[in-house]
Amino acid sequence: MRKVNPENNSPTLFDLGTLVAPLETHSRSTKSFFGSQRDASAVKSKIVVDYFTAWSNIMKSRVGKIGYLDFFSGPGTYSDGTESTPLQIVRKVIADPRLCEITMTLFEDKDPEATQSLSNALAQVDGIEKLKLAPKLSHGESVRTHIEEYFQSRAIVPTFMFLDPFGYVGLTRTLMQAILKDWGCELAFYFNFNRINAAVRNSTVRSRMDELFGNDRVEAAKAVLNMHPDEVTRERILLDSLRDALYEIGAKHVLCYRFRRPTGCIDHHLVFATKNLDPAQKIMKGIMARVSSTIDSDGVGSFEFNPSLPNAPLPLAQESPTQRLAKDLMQSFHGRQMTVAEIYAAHNEGTPFTIGNYQQALRILAYDEHAVTVERGEFMPLTSNNVARRHMSEQYRITFPS
Repeated sequence: MRKVNPENNSPTLFDLGTLVAPLETHSRSTKSFFGSQRDASAVKSKIVVDYFTAWSNIMKSRVGKIGYLDFFSGPGTYSDGTESTPLQIVRKVIADPRLCEITMTLFEDKDPEATQSLSNALAQVDGIEKLKLAPKLSHGESVRTHIEEYFQSRAIVPTFMFLDPFGYVGLTRTLMQAILKDWGCELAFYFNFNRINAAVRNSTVRSRMDELFGNDRVEAAKAVLNMHPDEVTRERILLDSLRDALYEIGAKHVLCYRFRRPTGCIDHHLVFATKNLDPAQKIMKGIMARVSSTIDSDGVGSFEFNPSLPNAPLPLAQESPTQRLAKDLMQSFHGRQMTVAEIYAAHNEGTPFTIGNYQQALRILAYDEHAVTVERGEFMPLTSNNVARRHMSEQYRITFPS
């Protein structure tokens, strides 16, 4: 990412007046989050918190302010005392003196009791007074609409937004575009496959689906979904439609991480959208790969959480995934000369492969099969006697045969 002058990045992201309230503490008890934290929720929080940590570490030396936006944020803790994503994020900010100075946070939920519970929980976090910019909280769908309109009309500082609705109400491309339109802004959200799969074909909630996908895509998806009862095909149709919808509003890269039920059926997805391949997409792709339930012998993750198959290896054909990737690269780029970074940028979208997987596939092609040639730094050919001959920098140039 290019360095941004903080003076050019000065919009007051959360100057929302009476729409939001400062952190408050009330002595009365409020209801806790229902039940104990599920394993799937823990994985989802880990992905979001790990990404915020990496993203904020990059941004903190480049800009004067950053934002974290959490809609449908919930009451902060589960009934067993486990802290949910908002409190984990705030603790990450408190632990870094620079982030304490520059980070603005806004938490929103339609339930006023959940918002009050989160306010109480935040007020009790050790070191909360270190934050120069106190967390802001809001509640109610009408307030959410006003916030959406506010973001649409203003340039905002680099912001990471997490949308975590129980269903799909509130997932609008208008809101997503309002965030993605500005430099350094990234978006992650909960995509409820089961409920959306049914909702796309339900005329009573058609307006909600139009807000997410766009009218034409809903019509096209309905026609195809009715012909395909199998879950895998339905998933592909809906995720393809979602990717197209996000590309249309400015996203350049979309990642989807699947969550299965204990039965093995698909339940929901965590979707990440960004305009930045490097470092944003690369960072998130690496995080999602690392927390996959299964990672094969080539290091390729399943990009899913599957509680029914703990620690099970991925099914392998005669070729490993990396070998299949290598073969596909040969077909996709024959006759071309590109850097490793350019190959990744042109090919990786919609695949489970990280930059490390691409580097390994290119090592196979270059050093095992001698199917491509490699030029490094000053574009001097690597020789078999070079002690670093298996290294594959992102800047190395690969020549594919015609």
